[in-house]
Amino acid sequence: MATTPAPTVPAQRSLLARLLAQGVVAVIGLAIGAFAGLVGAFWLGLVAINC
Repeated sequence: MATTPAPTVPAQRSLLARLLAQGVVAVIGLAIGAFAGLVGAFWLGLVAINC
């Protein structure tokens, strides 16, 4: 198997795309976590008020 050196531009673009995708996933995860936390706190608040 002959190994050819990979061109640098697609590698950088791939790395940038990978970092961007990880950033998007992290932001979406944080948004879902924050929304779940707000809903949970609101629900617990309603339960505490009603009980």
